Amino acid sequence: MAVLPKFYLKNLNLQAYEVWSKTSSRLVFTSIPRVMVEGFLKEYMKVNDVVGTELHTIGNRFTGLLSDLLVKHKALKGYFGDKQPDVGLGSSSHHDHQFISLCKEAYVVDGRNIQSSVMPRDKYPKPLIFHEGRLAFLPTPLETLCMFLWLPFVIVLVIFRILFGICLPYLLAILYGLLSGVQLRFQNCFPWPKPQHKNGVLYVCMHITLLDPFFLSTALCKPLTAVTYNLSKMFEIIAPFRTIGLTRDRKQDGETM
Repeated sequence: MAVLPKFYLKNLNLQAYEVWSKTSSRLVFTSIPRVMVEGFLKEYMKVNDVVGTELHTIGNRFTGLLSDLLVKHKALKGYFGDKQPDVGLGSSSHHDHQFISLCKEAYVVDGRNIQSSVMPRDKYPKPLIFHEGRLAFLPTPLETLCMFLWLPFVIVLVIFRILFGICLPYLLAILYGLLSGVQLRFQNCFPWPKPQHKNGVLYVCMHITLLDPFFLSTALCKPLTAVTYNLSKMFEIIAPFRTIGLTRDRKQDGETM
């Protein structure tokens, strides 16, 4: 879910947002599963409430199946009853026309003039400071097809990179990484600075995965101890260095560190 704000903000329509920002109370009806948009809408778009399609659950887990696809104009009638919303904002689709026709004032978003409607980054309702890089592209049908076609080759490549990264000496692992397509750039690493204190050196990485400490360990050509969150057993096994998992409990993690 952490990557979704990146895509939502990128597809935000500038003219539609100008209308949106002038309203005081905001309610969203969407056929997209509510759990996929509610966090973004409330955090970035300051929405008061979200009515969307619900996903089927078993216990506390989603099955991925839709409980019932939301029909916007029916949901609006069920929410407001006989009252009419002041402003309706929707696309040019037939379903949205039925939806916004129930409002006192209606605006239709024209998706044809894409260039002039792109929201500049400096006008985002909230700065996009972080996005999760595990899904670095918008999963359009073509992009998704390319991903699945590339997936078998990636699995083989990853297995060889892991094996060579674990088994080979650091300098040979760097050479193999370069030959297999990994782009490495070292800056101020050679010669390696000697720590002035005997307690060691703390390196701060930007991501919660083990990739950063792995590349840092390879660049420094020495084993490190990685302290991170969300550490799975598989990564503990294949990591070529010692790993310590944190629990997000301040007292317990403080004692661990």
